[in-house]
Amino acid sequence: MAELEIVPGYVSASLHLPGVDVKKEEDFSSKLSFREKNGKYKPALSLICNAAEKTARGVIVNLKENTVYEVKLDCSFNGKKKSFTKQFRTKNSVVPVAETIVLTENNWKKIVDELKSGTEKGYIRYTAKPGT
Repeated sequence: MAELEIVPGYVSASLHLPGVDVKKEEDFSSKLSFREKNGKYKPALSLICNAAEKTARGVIVNLKENTVYEVKLDCSFNGKKKSFTKQFRTKNSVVPVAETIVLTENNWKKIVDELKSGTEKGYIRYTAKPGT
């Protein structure tokens, strides 16, 4: 069985557990809980197993944006028990801006031809002069 994969969103997180080798879905069970870092664990819905794909998936919802969470997953299948503990951070909708470029009637064509790209540390924001 592979490691538990977590894909954070802004207020949710998707969970994927590959390598669940069972003949039927009923042969898999799981208990999922989560918490804000160092907080109290809360229960979440169990993962759903797809025996044909040999995978189990789930989602945790109603999370806070830009917050660190800890997940605890206990599962069993084919007489085997496996536990996972992982940490993740939900996404942040406030992004850092490295530079703001204002488009005007006079510069827009040159700027559009030479678009800049930012990085995760600072994005390029393009905006238009009011009335343009």
